[in-house]
Amino acid sequence: MNSLFQTQEYSDASLVRKLTDYPVQRRGLCFGMSLNWLRSIAKFSIFEKKEERISRISDKEATDSYYYSTLAVQNIFIQLLRKSKNKGESKNKCLHSSLQAAANFVGLELATSEKNLSRIPIGSAEDNHLLTDLMFSAQTGSYFLIGIYAPGNGHAIACHVEKSLGKNYYAFFCSMNGEYFVPESSLGTWINQHLRCFPGTEKFFVAELTAQ
Repeated sequence: MNSLFQTQEYSDASLVRKLTDYPVQRRGLCFGMSLNWLRSIAKFSIFEKKEERISRISDKEATDSYYYSTLAVQNIFIQLLRKSKNKGESKNKCLHSSLQAAANFVGLELATSEKNLSRIPIGSAEDNHLLTDLMFSAQTGSYFLIGIYAPGNGHAIACHVEKSLGKNYYAFFCSMNGEYFVPESSLGTWINQHLRCFPGTEKFFVAELTAQ
């Protein structure tokens, strides 16, 4: 297994160029998975100085530019976040400016405001389900994307999401090969069904689709 951050032949710029070739939905998934990954290396707090654990994936997975692109976004976001933090910006300002720059870099327009970042808990030790929120607009509409780490009970996760966000949100499962499935049933029922169908699943996303 190789650390992709140590693979010299790939640059962040070339990886992101590959990423921008994807449809906007897949770019959003890639960006969301990058944010979910940040939770694992920072142990709930990206503002505390902790040793980073470099993400490692199999050689087979590494052949897919989707994974390289995801890791490129992670690296870009970390660099931007550090720069913002070094400027002494507030927590929300630091997050928002970093998200805005990283999203723009991969061809997504971040539409959430700095104020809105405080509306949803961001990866706290007390709440390890919701990572962060980001909103970007695209030709197909506006997407409200939430990264969720789902290691346990699907019903509890669904209740937590609905309590935090309201019921006008829809979840879709993202498999590790980038496929996704939009549910027709309610959020809670759908998550429960798919957790039973895919017991090893760790990646979920919640999205609100709003027509322009």
